[in-house]
Amino acid sequence: MDQEIKNIELSIICGESWEAMQPVAQGRHCNKCNRKVIDLTNSSQLELEKAQTENPNGFCGSFRLSQTLYSRAAATLLLAAGLSFSANVLKAQTPADSSKLKLEHTTDKDPIVFGGMPIMPTYKHGGEEGLLKFLAKNISIEDLDIYGTVYVNFTIDTLGNVINPKILRGIHPTADNEALRVVKLLQFTPGIENGRKVEVVYNIPIKFRR
Repeated sequence: MDQEIKNIELSIICGESWEAMQPVAQGRHCNKCNRKVIDLTNSSQLELEKAQTENPNGFCGSFRLSQTLYSRAAATLLLAAGLSFSANVLKAQTPADSSKLKLEHTTDKDPIVFGGMPIMPTYKHGGEEGLLKFLAKNISIEDLDIYGTVYVNFTIDTLGNVINPKILRGIHPTADNEALRVVKLLQFTPGIENGRKVEVVYNIPIKFRR
């Protein structure tokens, strides 16, 4: 059985009306953004990953609230920012209407939220598998008595380069410096949020074995 979609974090929450969008294959078309909003309310994790692969520059999706990181309590907080649930769809309201906002139809049905999906950076030469192979091939220290896992933090800039690498948790200066040396060689495709390339903070564990 395919894994269900869980813990989706949207980069933006759309305030357009779902009902006003033109129905198209796999979802609806938003005239404001001139892009498809893919309906993933009844889809699996594999179908979500397929949509991400087919839309490398990011896309908008429609999700059930329970598929996202946003609990009903968090949804209530969204209302203070000018958003409300109506007919199970998240819609924008003007700040002038904020005092009239209320949460509707949330007890018997799972509300729908739609918005932009961020695209995380990926290693340019083979994705996660290629990254593991690169680390295994290039990490090397002469002292076989040094072993354990070094955790490195760095930022991937809008060009996909590694900047500001630092050790979050080290095991030995020799291993720590080797981990930093190799991390600086990595190249990624940059992350995308709201259709734009963005800097993304990244953490990676590097294992040293005897």
